[in-house]
Amino acid sequence: FAEQEENEKKLKEVEKLCSSIMMKSSSGENDAEKISEGFSDDQTSE
Repeated sequence: FAEQEENEKKLKEVEKLCSSIMMKSSSGENDAEKISEGFSDDQTSE
């Protein structure tokens, strides 16, 4: 039972981390699009 409780605590920590990452990524979505466009331009110029 101790392992199960420990795993649940770790799961909650991971969920908090993921939710904060998703919030940051959704707020910076336009920046991500600009970056991906820059990479695609670099690949086609070779």
